Amino acid sequence: MKKITALILLILCLIFSSFGVYAEEGSENGEELTIYGGCKAVVYNPQTGTYIFEQDGDDRTEPATSAKMTAVIIIYDHFHSNLYKEITVESEHIRGVGSPSNPATPMIGIKAGNVYTVEELIKAACVSWANDAVNVLIHAYCEEKGIEYDDFSDIMTEYAEGIGCEDTRYREPLGKNDLGSRTSARDVALICAEFYNRYDLLTASSQAYYILQGSTIHTRNYLLSERIMAGNYLKNARGFFAGQVHAAGDYCVATSVENGPLTYIVVVLDGCM
Repeated sequence: MKKITALILLILCLIFSSFGVYAEEGSENGEELTIYGGCKAVVYNPQTGTYIFEQDGDDRTEPATSAKMTAVIIIYDHFHSNLYKEITVESEHIRGVGSPSNPATPMIGIKAGNVYTVEELIKAACVSWANDAVNVLIHAYCEEKGIEYDDFSDIMTEYAEGIGCEDTRYREPLGKNDLGSRTSARDVALICAEFYNRYDLLTASSQAYYILQGSTIHTRNYLLSERIMAGNYLKNARGFFAGQVHAAGDYCVATSVENGPLTYIVVVLDGCM
């Protein structure tokens, strides 16, 4: 237990030091932790369903990238037996998803007329968490299900409630902070646990890059890429995402680490830079 506690402490310290906050041990055996900087954070063990560390874990905040994670889970579950289905991008699919210059709305430059398989877009989304990749998948899901795009956020909310999330409500599916969506660190950990249980998604989100029809898409996850923050690469991290809620700040990161048969999911929201 001391070994895994030390590893989790290392992950938390790496994350928090990246965001301009710091963590210190609160007891002699190192199993208590005090976080400074106003972050909301949890460490969750999905096998036992317990939170082994928590700070303001049930405080409500913007869902950011975790909203896209929920969307991708729903889409993957629907298309998992038809991943080679081709999607032709229409202009409506990429309208209003954000700006390439805004770090809070990442994009990979998908254009109308491009043709991708569902599998390609899911893998690209899991690496980049780009708004345009996820939005094209949402439109494909809605068209196949015969529902309106605006109804998809209600499906996301119902899914979150179904896995035990108590503080999550989606007003739109991309996690835009100005439209009233909300979640908590505890809820994000539950969503990450569902994502973790889907091997294809976990594997894709653990990659440093993905080749999409000849174009290299690099991860934006701080712990999986030496390109972003030198020295913070953590080879034991698996998945999931890192993101930026506002153009001016509020960072989030979620990852997992394994110790034998046990998994520890680490979620940090509202980090400062």
